[in-house]
Amino acid sequence: MVKGTTKIKIANQWIPGNPGGREKADSERELSRLASNITISRIKSYEDLNAPTEKEGDEKFLEKSKEVWKDFVVHNMMGRNGENGKNSILNFSDLDGETSLGLLKLAGMDVANVEYVSQGDSRKGKINIDTGNRWGLAIEDNGETVFADHHGPDAKRGTSAAELTYKILTSLGLLKREKHLDRLVSFVTNLDNAEYVSSLDKNLLKENFHKTLPGLRNYLSFDGLLEYFKPEKDKNGKEIYKDPWKTSLSEEELKKLGKDREGKKAIADWSLHQKKVIARSLKVIESLEKAGLFFDSKRYGKILVDIGAKVASGFDAAKACGYDTYIKWAPEKGFFFISSTKEITDKFSQGISVRRTMWIKPSLDNDPVTVTIKEVIEKMTDGNFDASRLQELENGGKMGSNMSGVDNQEDNLNTNPNSEKVGESRIEAKNLTEVITPGKRLSEKERKEYLERTREEMKIGDPAKETISRFAKDFNEEAYTKLAKKYFEEKEDDLIKQGIEVNISDARKLAYFYEKGLNQELEEGRPAWCEKEDYDEFKRIEELNEIRAELDKGKMRAESPYLVLNFLNGKIEEMSAALDKQDSQGRFLLKDPERSVKAAYLNSLRDAQAELFVKATGRNLIKEGQEEFEKTGPSKENFIKGRLNQKYRELSQHDAIKNELWGDEWKNIPDAEKLSKFQNNPNVFFKEKLKENLGPVNAKFNPSEEQALILLQRGHNIKSFTLGGWFRSKIKVGEANLSEREFNDFLLGEKKKFYESRKELAQTTLGEEWEKEKISFIENKAQGEIVKTSKSIENAEGGIMELIGKIRRERIKEATIKAAKSEEKTKEQLEKISKEFAGGEGDMNKVLEALAGRSGKGLDGLTDGSLDENMPCLTEFMSSFDIPTGYFDSPDWVRQKDKFGKEYKKNAKNRKGFVMFMIDLMSSVFGSGQVGQPNQEKKS
Repeated sequence: MVKGTTKIKIANQWIPGNPGGREKADSERELSRLASNITISRIKSYEDLNAPTEKEGDEKFLEKSKEVWKDFVVHNMMGRNGENGKNSILNFSDLDGETSLGLLKLAGMDVANVEYVSQGDSRKGKINIDTGNRWGLAIEDNGETVFADHHGPDAKRGTSAAELTYKILTSLGLLKREKHLDRLVSFVTNLDNAEYVSSLDKNLLKENFHKTLPGLRNYLSFDGLLEYFKPEKDKNGKEIYKDPWKTSLSEEELKKLGKDREGKKAIADWSLHQKKVIARSLKVIESLEKAGLFFDSKRYGKILVDIGAKVASGFDAAKACGYDTYIKWAPEKGFFFISSTKEITDKFSQGISVRRTMWIKPSLDNDPVTVTIKEVIEKMTDGNFDASRLQELENGGKMGSNMSGVDNQEDNLNTNPNSEKVGESRIEAKNLTEVITPGKRLSEKERKEYLERTREEMKIGDPAKETISRFAKDFNEEAYTKLAKKYFEEKEDDLIKQGIEVNISDARKLAYFYEKGLNQELEEGRPAWCEKEDYDEFKRIEELNEIRAELDKGKMRAESPYLVLNFLNGKIEEMSAALDKQDSQGRFLLKDPERSVKAAYLNSLRDAQAELFVKATGRNLIKEGQEEFEKTGPSKENFIKGRLNQKYRELSQHDAIKNELWGDEWKNIPDAEKLSKFQNNPNVFFKEKLKENLGPVNAKFNPSEEQALILLQRGHNIKSFTLGGWFRSKIKVGEANLSEREFNDFLLGEKKKFYESRKELAQTTLGEEWEKEKISFIENKAQGEIVKTSKSIENAEGGIMELIGKIRRERIKEATIKAAKSEEKTKEQLEKISKEFAGGEGDMNKVLEALAGRSGKGLDGLTDGSLDENMPCLTEFMSSFDIPTGYFDSPDWVRQKDKFGKEYKKNAKNRKGFVMFMIDLMSSVFGSGQVGQPNQEKKS
């Protein structure tokens, strides 16, 4: 306490929320005011804060805060002790608690002597973080005891201790807000609320989850996580941020995460450990399912009961296997735990609710578990489950001990996908549509130069790259499966004659297709059994695989984004239609968890499509949308002006006030109770609440409904209005005794303030609605442009398949020329030819391009016949480039002809081989010494 001052009682609380406009500014000021008491209550004298100027005073306050904020308390964790391998209390917290401490340390606080306590415990006179069962920032004991927590009975989802700590520090100026810290805190909040689990599926959990940040969250140190979130810079100095939701971290990225919170074991090693834990967990769930330990509930979805707490990966594994609710049941260890994606509205005789989606009875309270599994299951299923299984469940401890294939590690894993909206592009690339639009083609030379210049700009981010790779893989498998089925249909009789079973699964058909190399047969041309439509699909697959290879190298051709845009658009339309499909009663046919997983994948496809659009066009859709909205949409001022009176009336109606006062409470009432008590009518409930809040009303004050609602909305407790003063002739409001006239003036004043605040609220609300309308317009406009561009490539000359063919031919030609110029023998030959050749290096490149593309004069007439038959075509080709052909009439050629004849027969069909053959042939011409005079004449 400050010396020489009167002791002021500080008992305040700041509750997190998402207010807007003026309310947001007021909320931030209130947080700053309340948080400053943490420092004020700990200084010895106000003289410690004295300074000649306001700026120096602020600086002194910050220095003093860093000095006196030091008695921190955070909850510990239960886990395996690294020394003896037994479960025990560990002296570090979960990622939320550790992040909170890390932020305090960043702000300059000394956290070396932090005290670790059981979850929910607290210490008087200290700063309790992520523990104490409070909601928000709470200051008690005249500021000496502080709580920054999100576990109180009124706490809601979507918050974290890290987020609260960050807001406190930044509101006081102890820590500067930075983008990488914003992203880090948001990520930790998502993990702490398990919001990512909606995107978990069994395949992701099994194959990659051990290589993700969410999957490793129980081991990550704050320092390692902070390094990951810090931006890197590209060659232009632009900040690049890594994706925390990346579905598979590389070995290098895992290595950079450093060691765990104890500083003993590398995160990369924990990743391997987690892979084993997940595999064991999935086996345990299979055993639980075989034992029938799962139930259906109208309110909680599919429920899995983990008898003996054997599923080490906990709720993550349960959610990935399609369960909405997970019960970890271990009465022999003194605890049980319930976690759900739904709000848990039931209450049990032991344990506490945590953020409305968890119910925990911890072992650290040392009380035996007295509630039965029967009580839990009966409540959560409303009694609708197989009663014959109750005895098995009540003997669950025994059943759990007999489960095979697991050990009881208490690892808890958990994940979700991200995505960025179409943002501003810094790419100043020329619009590439002219490359594919009929009538606007660039010259071949310009086109090549342009492609080389823009390839570097075609690099896309890891999230989009991973999405496209996944899409390509899925597309590949679907298309090849279709081709394999077609092959079995067309060749059914032949296959049966060969003794091959045709009534097999699609997967077996595909395996046969690959085993027999039928996919390679397609590369040589369309076989008789394959329809043109199916062959076109094959060529689309091949092109997509080439683009995947380009992505792996970090580059894309100019046309590639347009092709992928088109491929993606088809899949997006298909998935959107499947997700939107409803039955006759308007219910979606696709159910969770499959629906959630597919919706997350659809969003990632749209994000990848948006990024590719920006890469391909260089357009800034956000800016374009904003400019169009400014031209065609209403201004904010006109929007508010035209709707203000209507919105004002809406917000002032009695029903609106009732909903504001008790709407949330109504939402939290179970459906069964709504029906039985209130006929499923909120107005009946609101009437009861109004009656309850009025209480016994004195004859001197019998308020109308309007008066009562206004007073309640203004925060007055009408029940406390009593008769006061001498002779009980006045009405007591708070500490004041008001005469009847004074009381009426008070009522009129509150009414005036109420309606003034309604007008302000109407303006704020309409401002927010205008912003939403603007954002919706911009997003719809952007999506429309993306779809339009995605389909535009279909208008390319000859259609999309002709374009794909041309791209493939060009790609093969480039590869062939590169191979020719890199092989030692042909490299030397090319150098020799170039020295002798009249056209020089430039013409030599033209020769190679013509040979690789089979596009030169005379080459169209080549056949698979003998060299003698094809020599007229070859000499015509060489003559078109002024290469002398007199050598072929010399005795030297007669001696060489047999050798070249065999080489031609061997390489006539092979593109690369044919080019090598021609280089060898031309090298013989220039090496014979019988080139003749034409070249000399041209040189002179």
